Amino acid sequence: MRRDTADSIYERLKSETRIANSETIISFPVTIPKNFTEIEVRELLTRQGYYKIEKRGDSLEVTQDSVLFATRTAFALSKLSKPR
Repeated sequence: MRRDTADSIYERLKSETRIANSETIISFPVTIPKNFTEIEVRELLTRQGYYKIEKRGDSLEVTQDSVLFATRTAFALSKLSKPR
């Protein structure tokens, strides 16, 4: 595990994105605990505002957001790291 900054995220996206103005999906895996059913976990995620959820093996892949990677992305990411 490593701690990311807006700059490190931007640099990684820039190095992995080969097409200008391409969409990047930000997602994370959620393991289904043995004491919950898949339906229960989906319901909990939906209540938290997550609607794009896909089954992947024994876990769920949850889409957090999608970002259009362009020149302005660096500016947008830098704004996320600043306290409001």
